[in-house]
Amino acid sequence: MKFVRDVSTDQIRGAFRDSLKGADGAKIDLFVGYFGDTKVGQEYVLRWAPGGVLETKVAGLNKPAITDKKFAEAVFGIWLGEKPIQEDIKKALVSRTGELLK
Repeated sequence: MKFVRDVSTDQIRGAFRDSLKGADGAKIDLFVGYFGDTKVGQEYVLRWAPGGVLETKVAGLNKPAITDKKFAEAVFGIWLGEKPIQEDIKKALVSRTGELLK
């Protein structure tokens, strides 16, 4: 994700918490703790590694991986699930699948 506007710590963490309702609370706390104030142009990289491992990179820094397939599904479901936060983002991601998987 590359941000096109500034987002406060409370905004980014609140958005993830809202989107991850029903997921493991301890894992939500760990995951949202990775994110702070976000500036225009800052990047977050989320990767689903083999075995259901969620890898997260924030502003170029690797964060501890979270090994939990259900949690990884919940995170990626934010954009790719049955009810994504924005349908146009889901369509754009799906259309670029080949490019993203390289």
